[in-house]
Amino acid sequence: MFWDRNFEDIERIVKAFPSGLENDVRAVIGILPFSERTLLLAHGNIRHVDFFVAEYKPLVFNLRDEEVKVPYRIYLNEPTDDRIATLSELQHVILHCLYLRHHNGYIRQKHLEKLSDKTETFICPFTVQLLGEYVLEILLVMENLITPSVLEDYAEFLSSNIFYWQQTQSRMVSYWNEYYRKDVPRLADYVGKRLADRLNAALRAHRR
Repeated sequence: MFWDRNFEDIERIVKAFPSGLENDVRAVIGILPFSERTLLLAHGNIRHVDFFVAEYKPLVFNLRDEEVKVPYRIYLNEPTDDRIATLSELQHVILHCLYLRHHNGYIRQKHLEKLSDKTETFICPFTVQLLGEYVLEILLVMENLITPSVLEDYAEFLSSNIFYWQQTQSRMVSYWNEYYRKDVPRLADYVGKRLADRLNAALRAHRR
């Protein structure tokens, strides 16, 4: 059975979410296409995979006094629409968070867009990571996703993971300098910096 064959991949997914969500996370795992070991890449190329969840560099966060370990990348095709339709609303959110770690930036963006009206706190570790990546289109989606209604949750998360937040901002600046400085000469005008400033303002307010 795939459950035994992919035990380590499954446990890595479970540990990416708070323990109180384990039953819902396992329901999501139950619809994932573990039987498909051939991935269709962004440009039509095919890749065979031996594992689905990166075993190196899990990102360890403190989420309301609980440790979660978010995978660096996942290498899973998306489940079919009919299987996704069997999930509850909460399980849909879990699925979208998981696919924010997908190796394909287009798929990360697609699932990020589906979180636009969601406020669950466990979303924060998945979305903040995207600020430290280089895909401009994803950052533009994030600018609409991080609204005043969720800023306090993000501030609480960043306060508990301040070293990671500092690293993320450094990566954001590096990507701006490498890829976007020619088109956006002023760092203050870059969407990643605007997002960081918004989050830092919320963080300062949280600490007062």
